[in-house]
Amino acid sequence: MSALLERAASLVEQGTLEAQGNVWELWDDDNESALRLPARCPISAKKADVCHVASHPSFAGNLVGCLHKAGKNDDVLGFPDDLSAGPIASDDAQVRAEWWDNIADWPYYDAISAFWRDLAAGPPLVVWFGRSDARDQCLYLILSDRLPDRIVGIGDVSTISVQYEWVDGTTIDIPPPKNVHGVPGDVLSSLTSLTVRPDPVEIAANAQRWRELKAENAPFRVVSDGALVSKPATYFDNIILEAAASEWRGTIRVIADALGDVRDAFHPVNDQVLLSRLVTLVESGALEADGDPWIMDESRIRLALKG
Repeated sequence: MSALLERAASLVEQGTLEAQGNVWELWDDDNESALRLPARCPISAKKADVCHVASHPSFAGNLVGCLHKAGKNDDVLGFPDDLSAGPIASDDAQVRAEWWDNIADWPYYDAISAFWRDLAAGPPLVVWFGRSDARDQCLYLILSDRLPDRIVGIGDVSTISVQYEWVDGTTIDIPPPKNVHGVPGDVLSSLTSLTVRPDPVEIAANAQRWRELKAENAPFRVVSDGALVSKPATYFDNIILEAAASEWRGTIRVIADALGDVRDAFHPVNDQVLLSRLVTLVESGALEADGDPWIMDESRIRLALKG
């Protein structure tokens, strides 16, 4: 285990991982350290030919390995924000960070600011997304609005069919994933050569739609009939209420069940965002809480008793 910790600390020093807290204090009772992939995943010290951008840092991390094996001098950026939820009227990273600070414990301002700073100074862009995913679509639209002339390629994973070969040599066709997060790492290498040049008409339409969504500034955005649409703050409330019951259930179970139902309907949403709505339902009297509902693994939830 000490060898793994040493390697993790080394990756943090190199910038391949980001750490919150002290990595070496893993076994302390009060330790709150955490690791994640950074928004920026450099391939090489040389100036990159293009920069691949995706809405999920995990996809960006997988893409780094594939590009490295292919000998490509490309850069990779994973967008640390999820614009399918929260305010979008302002381009100020501070506004987004303050909203996230109310529901999640992570230095979002630093991550979001670094993303846009690195993007502004970087090479031309290849944008990866799935058309069925609101988080993916939001990134594609905002880049179309803010940096339309920088986009030189798009990788729409929802249109790409992949053949997977098992160890015994047999092959199966894998249906196109709905978002970049759903792309298996071991099939990603076959996608990197399938990007296409963007359609200027689509880029312009994306930019226009993003400006309309900014003006609406709704609490949520989901994909409906292939397009992003605004939704009210109560949009996921019924799913949370259906995941609760008249008897006490652990808050973490209620959120997990709600997330499953949301993903079955394919309107993915961040678990902390769902939790913030659960807390609102407790405050409104629709749900009752035993303990602090913000602490999912130490509290219980039930439907409010009638009468």
